[in-house]
Amino acid sequence: MARVALDADVVIAFLDPGDDQHAQAVTELRRRLAAGDELVIGATVYAETIVRPLQSGTDATVDEFLDSAGIRVVPIDREIARRAAALRAAHPSLRLPDAMSLAAAIATDSTLLTLDKKLRRIVRVHQVSGLIAEREAQPRIPRIGGLRPSRPRCRSRERSRCPACGTSEEHGATVPAQIALLKCERLADPQSSSP
Repeated sequence: MARVALDADVVIAFLDPGDDQHAQAVTELRRRLAAGDELVIGATVYAETIVRPLQSGTDATVDEFLDSAGIRVVPIDREIARRAAALRAAHPSLRLPDAMSLAAAIATDSTLLTLDKKLRRIVRVHQVSGLIAEREAQPRIPRIGGLRPSRPRCRSRERSRCPACGTSEEHGATVPAQIALLKCERLADPQSSSP
């Protein structure tokens, strides 16, 4: 059992069946939950994932998902904020939300699960060189989950189809449906027939 910190893009893609990376997020989260991994997100990741749901009035969906999947929100303190600032100082193109996500993963000694290629490259640089953008000793930089690049797909597909397995079930309608998607039999068995 490992501890895994989720980046906002994973949670956003998982909760939005229309997202191009939805299938990838579902696969990774299913694998982590099946392994019994402890899942965490930084408070800034929580804030980033709930903006659009607040605008559309579906914010309860995010909270229900986090609660039902047992995902713990890690508070951001001075140490995490400083570490994020040091990461940004070392990588000026790194956005603050990504730096905060990585800093929270480091602080909780977690593997960072992200779909962001640029963020994965930054983590790899730190892993290979052993460089950390702070003078004091830091815990090791977390590993990145083994994600494959997603294939582009047409945005005009029917919203009623599961983008991960192609069934016509309404997986994305509610949080229980999202949890059901993690258990979708078509996804669990890659040898199953196409829809």
